[in-house]
Amino acid sequence: LSLSLSLSLSQCVGVPAKRITFPWSMRAYPPLSANSGDTLVFDFAGEETALYMFPDQAAFDACDFSNAAVVATAGPVSYQVGGASGAKLFFGSDAATCKSGMMKLEVTIS
Repeated sequence: LSLSLSLSLSQCVGVPAKRITFPWSMRAYPPLSANSGDTLVFDFAGEETALYMFPDQAAFDACDFSNAAVVATAGPVSYQVGGASGAKLFFGSDAATCKSGMMKLEVTIS
């Protein structure tokens, strides 16, 4: 009974969610790792930009916004990470900025 109880309790204890805040501004961002349940805070208050989510890696790599979803047009904005471990999320600002390698972010869910 003790062993069974210990296993059940340990399975319920997860990694606490983090709040990851960064300025969403004209710069290059390295890939980021986040857990499902974490919150990404894109702080672009005062910036004339928007935040988009690309549907896949190919659109992200090509800076193809034709099927990108608008996440926000004013900041700061919070985005709660969700998905399976190993899945990826792709964010960008606009086509010209993206093609220059700036303001695009790849997030791997761990």
